[in-house]
Amino acid sequence: MNIVQINSVYGVKSTGIIVKDISMLLQERGNTSIVVSPQKTDDSTVINIGNSIDWKMHAVYTRLLGKQALASSGATRKLLVQLNKIKPDIIHLHNIHSNFINYKLLLQYTAENNIPVVLTLHDCWFLTGKCFHFFDIGCTKWKSGCENCPKRFKDIPSVLVDNAKTVYQLRKELYTKNKLYIVGCSQWITEIAKESPLCVNADVRYIYNGVDTNTFTPDKGNLRGKLNIDQESFVIITMANKWFDDVNERIRNKIVNMLEEKDCLIIVGCKEEQLTVQQKKGYKGRIITMPHIKDREELAKVYNTGNVFVNLTHIDTLPTVNMEALSCSLPVITYQAGGSGELVDPGVTGYVVNDFSDDYAIIKALQNVKSGYISRQKCREKAVSSFNKLENYKEYLKLYEEIRNNWIEIL
Repeated sequence: MNIVQINSVYGVKSTGIIVKDISMLLQERGNTSIVVSPQKTDDSTVINIGNSIDWKMHAVYTRLLGKQALASSGATRKLLVQLNKIKPDIIHLHNIHSNFINYKLLLQYTAENNIPVVLTLHDCWFLTGKCFHFFDIGCTKWKSGCENCPKRFKDIPSVLVDNAKTVYQLRKELYTKNKLYIVGCSQWITEIAKESPLCVNADVRYIYNGVDTNTFTPDKGNLRGKLNIDQESFVIITMANKWFDDVNERIRNKIVNMLEEKDCLIIVGCKEEQLTVQQKKGYKGRIITMPHIKDREELAKVYNTGNVFVNLTHIDTLPTVNMEALSCSLPVITYQAGGSGELVDPGVTGYVVNDFSDDYAIIKALQNVKSGYISRQKCREKAVSSFNKLENYKEYLKLYEEIRNNWIEIL
């Protein structure tokens, strides 16, 4: 098979790692794999698209007119020339909303050349006329055409005009012309895709993202000795981007207040200004802040230092951190936000809180974990059986084979 994947990054961040993992698996099985990305890399299987000037012009265009991924015409036409030489069996789109490609030109090309397209939904952008997520504001306009977008001035603002309805109609037209396979990375977003008018003619299914369960494993050691944390201390691990979110101010204060003298809170992924968070008077527990950790082995040691992972996300399609924590046998406490809750078996591998305002449920869940109600072995078993990246990404190879075989029959 000859597969081309397109994504905003390669080998870094969650989607970039996923794309690289799929590409390597394809090559190991004797297939040809090409990745298109604006990110510069020495990898010979990666085609770099565009340049810094083009990306900046595209960003301005997006902010003025709200037409993300509809500029960069020159860079996209150059890519199409390369695709003519590559002759891909399938083109697989991941996150393309980063000012580097023109999906109108691309999807016109795939339709004209009978090239099947796979769209992986890492967020809701492919299903709307503008936004990445809509459930945080309770918007249902993705079902009816995205007219008068309530997020016009949020996320990436559309300063001059609201083009969400126009973009929505364009996507509907382009999707209809293509042989489209839509893959949700969570059951939650897959069910949304099945309800979307944009996907009525598409094959819709879900394939979970995965993690390296050989890297994220409880036998990698921990940092308790290095951080001078008592072996008997109860340690909470959390991520800074969600912990410091303004909407979580009340619950984070309650969590810190519940810490006993030997207890510890470790906040990972802090920005420079967050690294100097001061220990407030009256707090018994200890707070440790850490910057972003790129090294996967080191991150596994951080998880292994904890007794529980708390994810206070209000918006997430499928948080990789939940899977990483479970793979390190760490119970997870999270909200029923997007696909975050479906990764946890309530009462078995952690707890899922349905109401963002239910602070008591979060505190009670922490107390239950502290009391030993959750089996860490069950957490590890869940990760190995459901989130092993090698097994999950084999499902993409099966999908590619299915598409190719079906398409050969049609042609």
